[in-house]
Amino acid sequence: MTAGLFGLKNSNRDFSDAKSWGKNQFNSSFPAALLCYMQSKELPNIFLKYHADGKITQDFISTNDLFGIKWNSPSIFFGFEEAYLPYTEVLVGKSFPIDLVIKNLETGKYLRAIEIKLTAIPDSSTSHLPENRQGAELVIRTPTIAYLTASMCLYFKQKKHILRDIMGTKLDSINDWVNSHEVLLKLADMGEIVQKICREMAQNQTPLIVQPIWKTKGKSALLEENCLDVFVWSDVAFLHMLMERVTPNFSNAQKVDRPIRALIWLVKMLYDFNRFGLVNAGEIMDRLSYGPKNDKAIALNGNVTSKYLQGSTILNPRISKFEIKNIINGDGVKFLSPERRFDSSIVNDPELYANN
Repeated sequence: MTAGLFGLKNSNRDFSDAKSWGKNQFNSSFPAALLCYMQSKELPNIFLKYHADGKITQDFISTNDLFGIKWNSPSIFFGFEEAYLPYTEVLVGKSFPIDLVIKNLETGKYLRAIEIKLTAIPDSSTSHLPENRQGAELVIRTPTIAYLTASMCLYFKQKKHILRDIMGTKLDSINDWVNSHEVLLKLADMGEIVQKICREMAQNQTPLIVQPIWKTKGKSALLEENCLDVFVWSDVAFLHMLMERVTPNFSNAQKVDRPIRALIWLVKMLYDFNRFGLVNAGEIMDRLSYGPKNDKAIALNGNVTSKYLQGSTILNPRISKFEIKNIINGDGVKFLSPERRFDSSIVNDPELYANN
């Protein structure tokens, strides 16, 4: 039977070809198929949203609403690692392809840009904790900051007067954004700007990051029987989460760590958009490195993410491991070649320590 993934009929990946099943491809294409499968069962995804009282809360969002089109529409197109054309209205310079772009083939309209983070529950930092306190490691790449900023810029494109009021003039006194000492003196002002943006956009949040989880038995590679589910972060919820990582350092930050740098990048991009109407995100992230490598924007271990993910979904994911065969169709599973890890081979070989 021809290899395929549930629901992914129109795509820039040919799933009958083994080359479309590598690790980098599978980590975005399988979640897209999982989203379709969830909708086929009328199971909504868990939607992490910012609430006006300053908290991130769990709501629901259907896959159809997430995609902006029915998952099984003959017009839906799944573009993996493609540029999202609406972002080019505000982003100039370096192009940033995103994990998944949803388009309407009939109208040609770009419907959604989605960053995908396939994560394991529990991670190494929480595997020893009770299930209700376990979390997943969430590593955010630097381009995600550009996507987040572009999403906000598109919101403010028709409301530039509101952004001008929010930005004010406090950052105008920064003469050299490369000078970390000078920028850190304005960190609290940047935090105030971001808090105002969160409140302004609370009623107009857009799905941005899809975080499917797969649950294992502790640190082993063995799947729990109920093992799959999906969380979706809105742009505003992710922005507020970033703020929560930085807030404790407002008054005493001596250096720029990754969360602070991500906040600086974002505010500088908004600052430029407010002034010029366009953002060169690549140039900003390259120039304002402040020491940390640009391989990732922020990394959150399970002790951090459990705060946002906790609930019945973590305790009992809604998709069983026996349903995976409904998502990976035909001979697709034969194309999977996961990285072989020596430690995993040792731990999961029942013969090695049978007599101990």
